[in-house]
Amino acid sequence: HKHNRQLLNSFLQNASKMLSPNGQIRIALCEGQGGSSATSKEKWRDSWKACEYAALHGLLLVDVFPFKVTYNLSSHRGMDRSFKIGKHPKMYVFVKPYPSSVEEQEQEE
Repeated sequence: HKHNRQLLNSFLQNASKMLSPNGQIRIALCEGQGGSSATSKEKWRDSWKACEYAALHGLLLVDVFPFKVTYNLSSHRGMDRSFKIGKHPKMYVFVKPYPSSVEEQEQEE
């Protein structure tokens, strides 16, 4: 999971710099990847820790909802086998909040 976390962290870091205040980032993750439904520390550690990385880059989680796949999942890593999304894939919605003070606005400039 190390490389997946690095990819997600880098994406959120770069995307947060490009996002306008109140702009959204939506990320669909397979069951267990987001960490929001973890029932133990072990399951949390096995997740991609999306909320943790988003918070590191000034993003807030504003919504999580079931994600219904509307396209054909025909291949996984170039092999002829289906991609396993689990029973409960979720869409995570992160937002870049408006600066709450003059100090925060100055830091962004």
